[in-house]
Amino acid sequence: MSDLYKYFRMEAQELADGLAWGLLDLKKQGGKGAALDQCFRLAHTLKGAAGAAKQLKVAELAHAVEDVLMPFRNGQQPIPPAHIGELMRIIGLIRDEVGLLALRRDPDEGEGEGEGGPSPSRRAHDDLARVDLALVHDLADVIGEAVVQIEALRSGTEALGRAERLAAALGTVGTQEETARGLGELGAKRATSLFNELRAALSLARAELTASVDRLAGELRSAQARTRELQLQPCAGVLDAVELAVREAAESLGKSVEFEASGGDIRLDSSVISALRDATLHMARNAVDHGIEAEPARLAAGKPAAGRIRFHVEQRGNRVALICSDDGRGVDLAAVRKAVVRAGLRDEGAACDLAAEEALDLIFDPGVSTCESITALSGRGVGLDVVRETAAKLNGTARASSQPGRGTTIEIVVPVSMSSITALRFEDGGHAALLPLDAVRGALRLWAGAIVRGAERDGIVVEGRLVPFARLAAVLGAPEPSDEPRCALIVAAGASVAVVGAERLLGAVPVVVKPLPAAAGSPLAVSGASFDARGNPVLVLDPRGVIEIVRAASPGGAASRARGEPPPILVVDDSLTTRMLEQGILESGGYEVDLASSGEEGLSKAAARRYGLFLVDVEMPGMNGFQFAAHVRADPALRGTPLVIVTSLSSAADRRRAADAGADAYIVKGEFDQQRLLDTVAELLRKAPRGGPS
Repeated sequence: MSDLYKYFRMEAQELADGLAWGLLDLKKQGGKGAALDQCFRLAHTLKGAAGAAKQLKVAELAHAVEDVLMPFRNGQQPIPPAHIGELMRIIGLIRDEVGLLALRRDPDEGEGEGEGGPSPSRRAHDDLARVDLALVHDLADVIGEAVVQIEALRSGTEALGRAERLAAALGTVGTQEETARGLGELGAKRATSLFNELRAALSLARAELTASVDRLAGELRSAQARTRELQLQPCAGVLDAVELAVREAAESLGKSVEFEASGGDIRLDSSVISALRDATLHMARNAVDHGIEAEPARLAAGKPAAGRIRFHVEQRGNRVALICSDDGRGVDLAAVRKAVVRAGLRDEGAACDLAAEEALDLIFDPGVSTCESITALSGRGVGLDVVRETAAKLNGTARASSQPGRGTTIEIVVPVSMSSITALRFEDGGHAALLPLDAVRGALRLWAGAIVRGAERDGIVVEGRLVPFARLAAVLGAPEPSDEPRCALIVAAGASVAVVGAERLLGAVPVVVKPLPAAAGSPLAVSGASFDARGNPVLVLDPRGVIEIVRAASPGGAASRARGEPPPILVVDDSLTTRMLEQGILESGGYEVDLASSGEEGLSKAAARRYGLFLVDVEMPGMNGFQFAAHVRADPALRGTPLVIVTSLSSAADRRRAADAGADAYIVKGEFDQQRLLDTVAELLRKAPRGGPS
């Protein structure tokens, strides 16, 4: 999508919000005053921007706002409240149009989305944010200094080059006769002199390189900090949007509401703020609609005529809580129990037995609404379920508390950032993974007999109750080591808990989470990947997905999985990341996939089960891919199974060697293409003998 449309959406949203604020001020001013002219100017600006972006519907709606305001610009007559209500309705239509823009293909874009519609990854809120230019300038300065320090490293390498030349000269000191006589006095003096010079040169080179690396590391750490500041945005924008939502909802419902906000200076990752936008608006509208009573009811209860809503943001370590509280009627638990029955979540008997906390927790479930009729704001059962869903996506929590006649508080707690986190690194069966630290409720040292082996699944007793258990290797779909695990992590996501066993805990490390390639699909237990100090990718686990897999695991950790056609495919590769990438691609094509981390394990699995195709790496410890292919072709039971080599080796000689070993296809990882792999697999399976390979 072109920058023009991205920036138009951002500008249009700001102008629409400005119009809404202006109309609320205009009503307070009795329908006259500077707010009217300000609204007209905003509408005119929006109309021009929409015209430039070829968004004719938005331009028409902005023009309609101008038409309504124009007769009252002379200030002789106030604009009637009914007109302001109509203008608020038009602004709502403008917002709807702007929100839909992200789901449409731009006029300048070509084809590429097929008949299935827009990609799920396209959202109404783009990754755009206004940033402090001073921070950008600081970042540019720091990066410039880092470049200077990199140049300083070059002089260090030159010093090392001189040292190397001196070492070469030292090796050629003296003639053969001198060597035979033990170098002689002259040769010995020359050797000593060159050796001392070499030692000084090496010492100088080491000192220069050490100092340069230290300075460079400092500059890059500073650049990282500046970048982090750019990624974090203050919550003030969220609070402004919440206040506007409160004012609009109060205006629509004819209620008088005072709004108070705090914590706008607390900063969150821009992606977290974007994800929270809808949830916080639902929290605010719910407070106005379901919390604050009508004025007569408030006066009868001895309360002020105007209700009060407070929205507070507070930092809690590496997490942030957004808390919306009102002084309204409180949650009607009897109405909640009836709503739960209507939604089919409980029968009448079970609903009556719900404790207060259980009933409050159910107001976050889809379809649960205490409103008897459908209005513009409520009655559809869509609202607080968005809050909990958002919290879950951000690895956070949502909870409610209420006191009859005194009000309700809704709280959502989320991480400050989803991209830069502290995670625990642990290993099992040679496979490493990272688990977000805030999802770890504790670590256990496992002794003999600690694992309770059950008929349906394994477990470990934690604080007196049996918690589902599986090994990290099983969670990752890798073979389980023969040795018992020596340690385990207690993983929690909301109220769900599981235990994951491993061979080693390697400690907490700060990591930057990167999304997986699109071709990898969306593995249930994986949220992304990070690079370790050596540049190797390490999977970052999603706590909720991990718990789901552990709960579905069979005894011994083998995850249960439905089996069916088309025939299963065996992926043989020593790289966990590559295995998961290829597994994701193949499963997206409807194939069942088994994994092996070595050629020997692959042959063992092939002997135990019939596969429709082998997908094999070449460079593996022990048996390589060529040897695996040769074994397959020599085995009467396997020789008919199609075999695809997927490797980083690209020479003609390697291709010939693969063909000689019996490979049916050869794919170079550097030229890897998801569709090509799926097409190759489909073609080879189509050509395979009916009934499977023989």
